[in-house]
Amino acid sequence: FRHKKYAEYKAGRKGMPEELRSQMPIMKDWLKKAGYTCIECEGFEADDIIGTVAREAEELDIEPLIITGDRDALQLASHKTSVLITRKGITDFDLFDYDKMLETYQLTPTQFIDLKGLMGDKSDNIPGIPGVGEKTAGKLLEQFGSIENMLANTDEIANAKLRTKVEENAQL
Repeated sequence: FRHKKYAEYKAGRKGMPEELRSQMPIMKDWLKKAGYTCIECEGFEADDIIGTVAREAEELDIEPLIITGDRDALQLASHKTSVLITRKGITDFDLFDYDKMLETYQLTPTQFIDLKGLMGDKSDNIPGIPGVGEKTAGKLLEQFGSIENMLANTDEIANAKLRTKVEENAQL
């Protein structure tokens, strides 16, 4: 569904290598035999399913732990859901919850989504605002709280060059 809203979403990303694709049915079979449940939903990415399961688990008063190397999952951190980001192998990692997000990024998990939108995300082919990196995006979110509020108040962006960049790229 993201491709319908933004045709360039993940454009240029290589598909799963055939060597790995052919092993997926074998892996799923082994997981089921080991007692694990495999959840799939046509048209949705694994991240979507992980987020949905985490939120449903929270409603059941379960404290989910998401283990991934994908920093995009940090948007799922909450007071109940923790996200363990692997950095190198399985021994070097960072554990995030809502408070750790505030401590590390000075952003809520929801604001982390806006951070990625402002600075762009090459892995998903999201351009962001040219020249805006993590620090500038963080300062904008600190000032405005959200992209929506920033766009409604671009006249309050003190740096004229940055204000122009924001206004010129608002449709993205």
